[in-house]
Amino acid sequence: MSYTKDQENLLRAAAPINYERAGELADEFGVSRGSIIAKTLSLELEYIRKEVATPKPKGPTKVELVAEIECNLRNLDGDPSNLSGLEKATSKALAKLLQLTSTEAF
Repeated sequence: MSYTKDQENLLRAAAPINYERAGELADEFGVSRGSIIAKTLSLELEYIRKEVATPKPKGPTKVELVAEIECNLRNLDGDPSNLSGLEKATSKALAKLLQLTSTEAF
């Protein structure tokens, strides 16, 4: 789609344009939000990018949880040798088992 001079002028007047404003202008012009963003950038107007969510900090991996459980069992004079396949359990279940086998629980 070709933008009219009036639409280009409206984009210039609306700058800086963010994701939400691009959506509003897209509805007004009858085009997609992506088209508005592309036109904003082609006109070398300021476009404020949407904030990217920071990833949640990850806890220990299943392998790490199983290793800690094995260590706890050794400390409790248990035999951790029969734990093959334990890493296939859910992280939630492993965390609970780790809690139950910790020496602090006794």
